[in-house]
Amino acid sequence: MKTKNILNKRTKYMFPLVEPYFKEPLYLIKARGQFVYDNNNKKYLDAYSGVATVNFGHSCPEIIKAVIEQIKMIQHTSLLFLTDPVVKLAEQLAKDTPEGLSKSFFLNSGSEAVEMAILLAKMYTHKSEIIAFQYGYHGCSSAANSVTGIKGWKNQATNMPGVIFVPAPYCYRCPLGLSFPQCNLKCAQKVEEAINNQSNNNVAALIAEPILGVGGIIVPPEGYFKKVKKIIKRHKIVFIADEIQTGMGRTGQSWGMENFNTIPDIMILGKGLGNGIPISAIVASSKIANKFKGKLFFSTFGGNPISCIAALKALKILKNERYKQKVQQLGKWLKQELIKKSKNCHYVGEVRGKGLMIGIEIVQDKKNKKPNKELTILIQEECKKRGVILGRGGVYQNVIRIAPPLCINKSDAEKIVKVLLSSFKVYEK
Repeated sequence: MKTKNILNKRTKYMFPLVEPYFKEPLYLIKARGQFVYDNNNKKYLDAYSGVATVNFGHSCPEIIKAVIEQIKMIQHTSLLFLTDPVVKLAEQLAKDTPEGLSKSFFLNSGSEAVEMAILLAKMYTHKSEIIAFQYGYHGCSSAANSVTGIKGWKNQATNMPGVIFVPAPYCYRCPLGLSFPQCNLKCAQKVEEAINNQSNNNVAALIAEPILGVGGIIVPPEGYFKKVKKIIKRHKIVFIADEIQTGMGRTGQSWGMENFNTIPDIMILGKGLGNGIPISAIVASSKIANKFKGKLFFSTFGGNPISCIAALKALKILKNERYKQKVQQLGKWLKQELIKKSKNCHYVGEVRGKGLMIGIEIVQDKKNKKPNKELTILIQEECKKRGVILGRGGVYQNVIRIAPPLCINKSDAEKIVKVLLSSFKVYEK
């Protein structure tokens, strides 16, 4: 089928909710490792991993082999019956996640897991309010969208009452007009102010991404989460870490919060957990998880044997320390190269990130920092022409998102830098 034909069919038969990336949409027919191929068999380096999802590469041989074997055995039952994969996955997560997180529940998407985590926090604390970040993103379902702090992703019809937003730790565009470290983490103190002034002692949880992904790869400054955790612990508020994008090795650590030496009370996993096969999870302490005892919560496909087997294999790959070291080293090199070689580019405002989760903020000028969405789109298009697929995000849609499969090598990283720099030069004037 030709690109025009499939695009016409998509327009005719599908809801008009998601616009294809790029002026000439990519019609993909095959993917292997860090590469995808279009209907003309043109090869692209996927430096976006299907939206930071196929962490261990497209059609990862180890995962695909295990999935095929599982399909031959049993494809679906439900949690009403006993199967090995779901119990083994829960046991493995209890071993691999931070200390104290020992019980899991499995669903199909990140949004579902966010919904359940919020429900669990409310049941555990017998309180109803949630603190969330401006510029944070947590999904499109009712509660998940309610705690999303990006206007462009908000659906007013789903708004849940009782959500309190606090400033994001966005140092490049500090909402308080301060500079780190002289600011003494004033943005963290805003959490305390929100508890005292916007709530009637009724906050159940604070939900946060370790690094704000859709919001523009916003990396909190050193000490931020430790200070926030100390504040909410004093008020007996549950800390929910949304690790849907930052988990599964993306930042060079197994879990994003490890970069900030902070352990959450509830952790949400998705995306890379199944390496592209739909699965999500919430992991919590026994004390919190057991609050669901005697309650009914059911997901027909939650804990599906195929998804659980894929996640088990992904966790096995993640345990390879050399893998994490490679992500740390390659991510550090990639970020430093981009910082160094774009230093004289007047519209590159900031390069930031951890591991293979990197953002480039595009502005009209370094001094005025005015967001430049139009140029961001043009650069993204130029990179596609040169065979590299990159993402886009940020509150102003002016951040280029780099999140390649963790299986990329040095030559792939060099290609990302080369293609970006050549694309920058097209618009130097």
